[in-house]
Amino acid sequence: MSAHQSLLILIATKNRPDLLLKTLYQLSLQLSENDLVIVSDATDKIPDPRIREFFQSNSSNFQHHKNSSLGITANRNFSLRIPVAKSFSYWCFFDDDLNIKPDYIQNVRIAISQIDNDTAVTGYLNTNIPNSPDWLGFYRKPALKNGMLEMPHTVGTWIPVHGYPKFNYQSEHLYGYDELELRDYLLLNSIKLKFVPELLISHPMHEFATLKSMGKWTINKVRIRQNIESMRRNKKSTFQITLFFMRTFSHAFLYQLIYGLLHIFHIFFPKLKNNFENK
Repeated sequence: MSAHQSLLILIATKNRPDLLLKTLYQLSLQLSENDLVIVSDATDKIPDPRIREFFQSNSSNFQHHKNSSLGITANRNFSLRIPVAKSFSYWCFFDDDLNIKPDYIQNVRIAISQIDNDTAVTGYLNTNIPNSPDWLGFYRKPALKNGMLEMPHTVGTWIPVHGYPKFNYQSEHLYGYDELELRDYLLLNSIKLKFVPELLISHPMHEFATLKSMGKWTINKVRIRQNIESMRRNKKSTFQITLFFMRTFSHAFLYQLIYGLLHIFHIFFPKLKNNFENK
């Protein structure tokens, strides 16, 4: 496979012109003639004049499409339905607030030149996310073995062309466990996933989960339902699903207990509470 395969990047955004422009400028310095970036924009207001100017000046590599999607997964589905005139070899979802290294796209081309077209590549490894608790059990476990990764992150996973545009989020209202649907799609279509350290990207706007936020999550029925649907798609047994369900509630109870005890502790030690809330 040639190291100069064309690439497609899909970015869903809403009401964040400054962050979006920064990401677009970073990409504009790295793309080749046949690469394409499609921005699916659900912004409530009239697009920022700087956004219009950017797309007018970079129309060969960038397309801007307004829509009224509610939620990022629905917005990503919208981007998947946009007709693409150019041919390409790999496609990928990006967020609008990424820090992209100057050699990132070059490293993507190198990575895909060294694999077959039944392999996806990513540098975004969930198990590297600091302080991220295993909310619903089975998918944030360490999964990197011999360079192969079980769970993709939605952002930064490059998928071969035969996986597009067949992919589509079933749960448009949900955000947070969209990796499950992408993971299942790769598995069900026999697309392997390879971890490439050179493709690591940073997500500076992401607020990683800590004990402070545990009390807000507790038991989310929608997230549990999607996790169970994922297990059914992968033909897990009734016993495995029941075990997961029980483990989910025990985890939620444990996190609530820890958070509650910390809250009581901070009532009696206000100074420590202020330090805790400011972290």
